[in-house]
Amino acid sequence: MLCRKNYFKKYYIYLLAMVGALLFSTCSGGAIGYGVVLLSPDTNAIETGALVEIKEESDINDTYTVGYPDSQETYEIDRWRVEAFEERSAAASRAEEYEQFKNLFARNLRDGLAIREQPDINATRVYKLRKNQELKIIKQTDKQEQIGNHNGTWYKVMTKDGTQGYSFDYYLNIFDITAEPEEQQGPDLTQLRETLEKSFHPESFKEMQEKQQIDLERFSTEYGLFSDMDKQSITIRLYNNTYSFKYDEIKRINEKRYAFIPSELELIVRSEDRIQAIFSQEDKTYDPVFIHMTNEEIAEIREKEQERRTKLYDELLNSGPLFTSNAYGEIEFMEDRQFVWRRLERLVPSIVPFSSYREGRVSLEYFLSGELRPSYTGVLAFEFDQDPSTPVFFLYTLEENALRLEYIPERTIEEKVVQQRSSSRLIMAFFGQSPDSF
Repeated sequence: MLCRKNYFKKYYIYLLAMVGALLFSTCSGGAIGYGVVLLSPDTNAIETGALVEIKEESDINDTYTVGYPDSQETYEIDRWRVEAFEERSAAASRAEEYEQFKNLFARNLRDGLAIREQPDINATRVYKLRKNQELKIIKQTDKQEQIGNHNGTWYKVMTKDGTQGYSFDYYLNIFDITAEPEEQQGPDLTQLRETLEKSFHPESFKEMQEKQQIDLERFSTEYGLFSDMDKQSITIRLYNNTYSFKYDEIKRINEKRYAFIPSELELIVRSEDRIQAIFSQEDKTYDPVFIHMTNEEIAEIREKEQERRTKLYDELLNSGPLFTSNAYGEIEFMEDRQFVWRRLERLVPSIVPFSSYREGRVSLEYFLSGELRPSYTGVLAFEFDQDPSTPVFFLYTLEENALRLEYIPERTIEEKVVQQRSSSRLIMAFFGQSPDSF
C-alpha cells in the first residue's frame, strides 16, 4: 500500500515539473505563433515584410510582442500590423509572397472610393477613402473585372489605422516607396503630350471626304477634341453636344490608354493620328474617334465643296435661268440662289402645303447615296420663305436645257444623304429658256 502511495506521489511531482518547465519555456522566449509584419512602425527596429516569432499577446493593449527568429530582442507592435499564423511554415510562405508588396503603397485618386469586404463591387463597404489618402498594398487578387467602362483588378489594402479590405485599382496610383524621387513624379506622358499637341477632329470627316459628301455644317474646325494640359482640361465638341472634363491627375493604364482622374474620361492613342475617347454621361457611354487634320486642310476642303455647289447652281442659271412645264408651272432661278416657282397649284397640298408658297431659296447641301449617284445630277432642296425649315426635296438631272425633278419625301434622307427613291414617284420635266423668250 505504501509503495502505491509513493508511486502516485512521484508521478504527481513529475507532472508538476513538466508543466513548470513548459511555463518557464513560454515565459522565457518561446513562440506562441508566427507572423509577417505588414507595416512596421519603425523599420530600424523591425522591417516591413519580416518573418517574426510572436512571443506574447496582449488583449488589453491589442499588441503582440515579437522578435526575429533565433534572436532574444523583442518589440511590441500593434496586432493589426502583423498577419499571424500558427505554423512557421505558413508564415514563411506568406513572407515570401509578401516580398513583392512590402514596399508598395497606393494613393487614392477619387474622393469617396470604397474599401470593400470582398473583391466585388456589390460587397459590403468597410471604409470610405478620402482623396489622396495613402494605403498599404498587402495583396493583389487574380480577379480581373470591368466596372462601367473601367477594366482593372482588385488589391487588398490596409489603411494606416489598420482597416483592411479590397479596392478596385482604377482610381489607385500605386507607387514604390523605395523608388527614386524622379520615378515617383507620375507616369511617362511623353507620347500623350506629343499626340495632343496635334489638332483632332471627328473621324466622320474622313468618311465625308471618301464619300464626297462634305456637310459644311458639320465639317468645321469648331468640332473635335481640344486639350489644354497646362489648365488640365479637355473639351470634346461634337455637332450635337459639348463635353468638358477637368482633371487633377493622369493615370497611364497601359501603353496607349490613359485615365483622367477624377473625371470619367479615358483616351486611347490608337496611332499617331488617331485617338479615341471613352466617357459616360447620364448613364450613357460614348466612344467617339478623332483623327488628326490641320485647320488648313479643313479650310481647303470646305472651299472646294463651296466651289462645287456654286458650279452646280451656275449650271442651272446658264441652262435657264427660267424652266417651264405645261403641267407644273415655271421655276426661275436667280442670283444668291433665290427662286420663284409660279403656277405650282398641281403640287398643292400633296407636296407643297399652300398655293401661296412661291418664293424662297435653293439649297444644294444634300447628297446622293452611292447607288443613286450615277442616275442623277444632285439634290435640290426648295426652302420656301413661309417655312424655310421644312424644305421640299427633289432629285434632279440637268441635260443641256432640260431639267427633270423627281420628288422625294424627307423620310428617305439620313444625315443629308438621300438613301432611295420614293415608292410613289412623281417625275416632272421642265425646259430651260431665257425670260425674254418666255
